[in-house]
Amino acid sequence: MMHRATLTAVAVLCVIAASLAAVRVDAQYDAHTSTGGVYYVKPVYCNHEKLRTWTCGPACDYHPGVTNITVINHDLSDSLCYVAYNPADNVIVVSCRGSSNILNWIEDFDFILVPFPANCSGCKVHQGFYYSYLAMRERILAAVTNLGAEYPNANIFVTGHSLGASQAVFALYDVLLYVPTTGWKRMYNYGQPRVGDPKFAAFIDLVAFPQHAHYRLTHDMDPVPHLPPTFAGYLHSPREVWYKQGINALGFKVCNDTAYAEDPTCSDSVLPIDPTDHEWYMGINMGCGDSNKSDLPSDWLKQPRRGDRQRETAQERRERNRRMAEGWLSQAGIQI
Repeated sequence: MMHRATLTAVAVLCVIAASLAAVRVDAQYDAHTSTGGVYYVKPVYCNHEKLRTWTCGPACDYHPGVTNITVINHDLSDSLCYVAYNPADNVIVVSCRGSSNILNWIEDFDFILVPFPANCSGCKVHQGFYYSYLAMRERILAAVTNLGAEYPNANIFVTGHSLGASQAVFALYDVLLYVPTTGWKRMYNYGQPRVGDPKFAAFIDLVAFPQHAHYRLTHDMDPVPHLPPTFAGYLHSPREVWYKQGINALGFKVCNDTAYAEDPTCSDSVLPIDPTDHEWYMGINMGCGDSNKSDLPSDWLKQPRRGDRQRETAQERRERNRRMAEGWLSQAGIQI
């Protein structure tokens, strides 16, 4: 006899599948929106004071008049986001930046998966990505909630690059749960690493975000979207948009990925060996300065460190990283 929990799970999946036919994602992929998203990410790489006053030159000039800016940082995990309001578009923006060295950052956590304690039975997510978000979560939610109360009809645009893109996934989930604005809610991410396991990928697409446009852009041979690897138990959630010069007249492909499988004809079809592709999206450099040249740190995507870490056992490395991540939360007054 089939176990009752199994029957319940099957029933829930059937309800989800039946409802998907009636669900309309609130916007198709739009390249103009994606370009605007890049210019919401660029300021987060700027000097904090220039970001707070929206005086960061070309990075800020694309969206003039942005106001109500709250900068949220967590130095221990090298994380930074901002929340702001753009009256021209009636949009609340949540934007998060990448780490100064994303490959080392991902490797440091040895692809450790931890439970995602939402309404998602068995879901697991990358420990470093999730804990670094949790260290900023209350401040992000407070800033968005305050703006939502002031502008109840506002739209909400969540975005991020690299590490910041992984944090944006968790931010949009919380925004959907806790910020009751009446406008649309969308997420455009750039160079996003894999955030969680297949159960989490399915949950994000089928349960958390089905009515809300959420796209993750990949650029040709950018290596970061291929980490952590699938053999370590990770899977991307939809919807990938792959930019590759010459792929077609548009220069991009909206991929045919699903809640259960990535599209093997998009970025998974190439050898991801060009770190410079991680610096450029929509033909624009993701750093603070000139859109036509890189000003990201010179060690932005250097090869993973060796030395003392190589002499650690796997267990020692996991324990060190566990203590480090839990220290982030302890500093923020959070218990897991």
